[in-house]
Amino acid sequence: MHPLDFFADDDKPPLAARIAEVFERGDSYAELPLRGKDGTSTPYFFTGKRVEFSGTPCLVGMGIDISGRMRAEAARLASEARYRDAVPLRARRYPDCRSHQHLPRCQ
Repeated sequence: MHPLDFFADDDKPPLAARIAEVFERGDSYAELPLRGKDGTSTPYFFTGKRVEFSGTPCLVGMGIDISGRMRAEAARLASEARYRDAVPLRARRYPDCRSHQHLPRCQ
């Protein structure tokens, strides 16, 4: 099997470019979904480094499942959106005292 067989067709060209970059530059990385046997995709962070083995240039690399990080980032963005929407409402309910000296709580 070729490493590209584990990726969707749309992800193969950028991955092939990163593999070529390893052999040209010496190292590279990529974030792409890895396709499982059942067809599901899991986001991964891949690194690759060029090494020489018995005089032949080879690629050594590893992949890390980053699905937990992706879920955390999505949760953070959703939380920020909720608070971003809540702040203007709070500002309307609790006006700035500098401009509302007539309110009892601002005296």
